[in-house]
Amino acid sequence: MSSYGPLLGALPVIDNKNSMIYREGQWKKPLKTPKNAAKNYRNKHSILAMELTLTD
Repeated sequence: MSSYGPLLGALPVIDNKNSMIYREGQWKKPLKTPKNAAKNYRNKHSILAMELTLTD
């Protein structure tokens, strides 16, 4: 059985200049991943990643 749904995930990035989140009634810069997270994600931001496979 094949699945044609998108694969979703997160990529670690050092700077996330273009993102804002709505928290506690205000727009704020997103928080960095905590220091106790996986090594590649520590003190970094996570951005949404999506992979689509198109077929005809």
